[in-house]
Amino acid sequence: MQTQERYPYSVKAMLQRERFENVLDSNMFSAYIDRDLPIPRVDDPRKVQADAGGIERYPGYVRLAKINQIFNYIGFIKRVENREYIRYLEPLFQELNVFLKVMEEIVYSLNVTIPVDIYEEHRRGLENFLKGCPPSASHHIEWIGAIWKNQKLYLEHIDMLIESLKVRGRVFNFRGDPLYERVRRAGGAAAAGAEAGRLPGETDISFIANSCVKAARDGEPKTLWSGDAHVLRILKRIYADEGLAGEFPQIYLRSGYEPLNLTQIFP
Repeated sequence: MQTQERYPYSVKAMLQRERFENVLDSNMFSAYIDRDLPIPRVDDPRKVQADAGGIERYPGYVRLAKINQIFNYIGFIKRVENREYIRYLEPLFQELNVFLKVMEEIVYSLNVTIPVDIYEEHRRGLENFLKGCPPSASHHIEWIGAIWKNQKLYLEHIDMLIESLKVRGRVFNFRGDPLYERVRRAGGAAAAGAEAGRLPGETDISFIANSCVKAARDGEPKTLWSGDAHVLRILKRIYADEGLAGEFPQIYLRSGYEPLNLTQIFP
């Protein structure tokens, strides 16, 4: 049943109610597992959000104790090749289709934008996935081949939505602005004292810097949406510099679906 409370319809409802322009992080384009979906949660074997062995994580990846995103969950099933998990594939694939339909409505009807950093990160993620994808998504084990196919279709659909944002002028880039470098340097200081392997990435910092400059040049606040804890840490560091923070209207931050259920977490 479609309700405003059920994910991902809850995301659309929250975005509709937001007063200011919504700036989406890459993880907002990744489907989370609804809490009420009867799928057993499994430990996330990945210990860090950063790249591993030179292989970039899928850009929507958010590290939590349990795998909380559908793309990563079906990827886990693909890797372990455990037939006990086959029965969960169909409901997960169905949830992906629901998510894509809702994201279409969000992209084409609501006030959402992305900075060029997110656009480029997505392009790299899609290219890296396609490099490792078997020809025609084939596999010697049929049900694993189905996973490859559904992952590929999902990413291509997300790619279409992100490209449509670009075509419609909803991808912004203020890298040449002097304020961008000031915000970026301040955000980079957030890495100080962070645990090894949990440092903010360049995209995290640039995502915020671009968004702050857009707020300044538009003369209005922005609402950032992200499930990445790094984004909150960077914003706090930037706002610790009162002189810098006074250069742009208020930046708000709302969380992703997991674990904080789309709540405002800054300020």
